[in-house]
This record gives sequence, C-alpha cells and structure tokens, in this order.
Amino acid sequence: MSKTPKHILLPAKNQGWELWLLTKGGGGKEQEKELRHEKSIPDLNNPSIPKDTRIAFPANLVTTTPLKIPQADEQTQKNIAKLQLEQNGLLKPDNESWDTFTIDTEIPLITAVTLAQELPEGSRLQREQTYDLAARFYKISDIDQIICKKEQGSWVTIFYKNSNPFYAEQIDSLASLSSQIKALLIQFTIQDIPFHPEKIIIESDPDNETLDQYSVNKLEQEIDLSIKVDLVDSINPIFPNSKDSHRDLKLTPPHVLQDRKKRKRSGKLKLYVLLLLCLYTIGGLILFKQHKQRENQIQQAHNQVAELEPQWIKHQQNLAKLNELDSLLTNQWPLASYEKIVSHLPSDQVLRFQVVEIQASNILIKGVSPNINFINALYPKLKNDPYFSNYRWRMPAPSIDQKTKLWSFTIEALKGETN
Repeated sequence: MSKTPKHILLPAKNQGWELWLLTKGGGGKEQEKELRHEKSIPDLNNPSIPKDTRIAFPANLVTTTPLKIPQADEQTQKNIAKLQLEQNGLLKPDNESWDTFTIDTEIPLITAVTLAQELPEGSRLQREQTYDLAARFYKISDIDQIICKKEQGSWVTIFYKNSNPFYAEQIDSLASLSSQIKALLIQFTIQDIPFHPEKIIIESDPDNETLDQYSVNKLEQEIDLSIKVDLVDSINPIFPNSKDSHRDLKLTPPHVLQDRKKRKRSGKLKLYVLLLLCLYTIGGLILFKQHKQRENQIQQAHNQVAELEPQWIKHQQNLAKLNELDSLLTNQWPLASYEKIVSHLPSDQVLRFQVVEIQASNILIKGVSPNINFINALYPKLKNDPYFSNYRWRMPAPSIDQKTKLWSFTIEALKGETN
C-alpha cells in the first residue's frame, strides 16, 4: 500500500490531461474524500505536474484481464495470475510493468492490469508514476454497470462490479458499443464471471452533435438486454474510503524502471565509495595516531638521553680514571690479601678480627678469641700460606681480659723479609 496521493492526472476528453487535487470532504471522518479539478496539462513533460501525482494511463496503453483465482494470500494470487497471463500470451516473462487488484473476494475475482504499450520517450515520469485505480472510480452505485466516456479523443468503456472497475476497453465509436457489450457478456459467461449490468452511463460529448437522448434511446433498443442507458453531462471521479479499492498498481514504464535501477546502482556505488573513503580515512587516522605516538616516544627517548648525558659523561670520566689503575690491580692488591687472611678464620667464627690493616710493606691484624688455641692455630696458617711467602710474621704473646675472658692477640707481618 502506498501513501494516499495528493494529485491524480486523468486523460482529458480530447487532448492532454486533467489534473485533479484530492481534498477532504465535509461531514466528518467517514465522508468520502473529494477530487477538485485544478487545471489542464498538455503533456507528461509539463514541469507543472506535482511530484506526488498518480498517473491514470489511458485505456489504449493498458490491458485489463479479469481472472477467477482461488482465495489465497496476495502474493500467491499474483503468482497464479502471472502464470495465466503468460500462458495466454498477455505477459512476457521479463515484463515487470503489471499488477493485480481484488474485485470480489466471494467469487473470487481479481483483475490483472498490464502496461501493454510504452509511453512516449522522454515522458517526465521519474518518481511516483502508477496506474491508479482510484482515478477510475466515479459516483455510481454498487450494482453491475458500464461507463462509456471519451479519453484523449477515443471512446472507452469501463465495466464495474461492486463499484470496482474490473475491465476497460477502447472502442472505435458509440456505434460499436452495442456489439462490444454483447460480445463481452458472452465472454464473461464463458469465463464464469457473473456480470449482469443494469445500467450504462454515457458521458456527453460537446463535439458530437448527434449524441442526444434520441440516439441514447435508440442504443438502448439495439442492446435489447433490459439494460437502462443514461446520458449525463459529466462523470467526475471520486476517491473512495475503502482501503483496498484504491490500492495503487505498480505499472512503471520499462524505461523508468531501468532509470530507477541505474540510479539505485549509482546510489550503491556512491555508498561503496563513501564506505571506502571512510575506511581510508579511519586507516589514515590510525596511522597518523601511531606516527604521533612514535614521535612522542622518540622525543621522550631524546629527553631521557639529554637528562642522562651529564651522568654518562661523569661515568666515562670515572671509568677513565679506573682504567689508569689497571696496572696496580695485581694479586697483591689489599682486597686479595684481605680475602686470604679471612679465609683462615675458623668456620664457627668464634675468633674475630677487630683490626686488619694492609699496606704496601706490612700487615697488621688485631682480634679476640674465647680460646687461645684458635689463635695458636691461626698464626701458623698465615705464616705458612704461599701467598705470604715474602712476608716475615711475628706474634707477641696473647693476653686475657679478666672481665670478658677473651684472649686478645696481635699478628704482624713485614714484606721483603723471609720467615
């Protein structure tokens, strides 16, 4: 269901088109909407046609085919209708300009409408063009009846059932009306379509001086089917309240369908290009962010180097000074001598050093021990150690502290003299 149109474009009696505006009728919500004539339009290329206009294609451009199809959902009925139309040669498999419309749910009866002829190339129909059935509704009763009127210079008969137009056909002149109606009634009977018209309404034609009440009465006698024939000055369209009866038929001309598909493809292409640009933009932003982060890391590293550079220079200066002492780092270095002296201490460490002085030519050791035997054991170990072979060792007699009961000792060594 498409939205309710604001304008309907009907074929004019002789040439061109008539634009009608849909207005709200008085008398409350249930009152039928009204169509008010606005102006005449010379052709479909006229730029004054509003964009929301529904186009009522002339009867010579469309083919209406009533079909009895078992009651089902709309899509199933449409598929069955398409198959029947193709079998009858009324629809090519690649034709997309057709649709169906429900006439009577009890029979059940639907009408298939096909755009049989192309509109003139260059017709200004690009957005809302449809064959709108609301444009074929008139102020008539719900009895079976026929309307005969002119469309762009040609007479057209429209057949109504339950106030719904289910068949339309162009005729050469009113003289052919009688034979046409009789032939169609026979055809409907063969198709088991119950249609028994009670009235024929003919819209007068100012250009046809022979069309008067006398000719109408004569036509009524020719038909001879107990059908009343009325001559009226004009038949104005209406827009009914029924939601189902004014559904728009999708009868878009092929060249417009191609144009729409082309624009749709173009729109998709633009969307893909836009998405690609977005991806490139996002990728560029990510790379830019990573580049900025890397620049920040490099800058932080430079700042750290600048901050640590004075310390590194000082370290290099200290290292240079230490390198000057390489020649002095021999086995006789005081730390090595100290390590040798400490290695002779008892494992339980009951003997303790209080003073260890190591100079270039002498060694002085002072300490305490709870037992003189530990002292007497330490002295020969130092004296006999090959590391101190060029030292002469001596140890004065140890003394005991009466308060602490610890033995104090002193051991001396002079370099350059043998034991």
